[in-house]
Amino acid sequence: MVGGHTVFLFYTSPTVHGAPMKHLIGFEKVSLEPNSAENVAFSVDVCKDMSLVDEVGKRKVALGSHVLHVSDLKHYLKLEASRGWTCPEFLIRELPN
Repeated sequence: MVGGHTVFLFYTSPTVHGAPMKHLIGFEKVSLEPNSAENVAFSVDVCKDMSLVDEVGKRKVALGSHVLHVSDLKHYLKLEASRGWTCPEFLIRELPN
């Protein structure tokens, strides 16, 4: 019998005043046969998915350590300013778990 499952992708930003502890940035529904597994891939847009809105309504990306969560699995990233402060100009480094 086929079973339906939903995989949720959550995001946690560095500690920033007023930011949520974690929020949902994506989900994928999959159908699985008993005792089977499937890979699920997510696309993450740093400027859209990992940004926060400040008190005047402007989107900003916090520099520092960020975490992507799928269930108990965590993927750690560090965002650093590259050449400027515009959104596409970030350097992303993977951090050891």
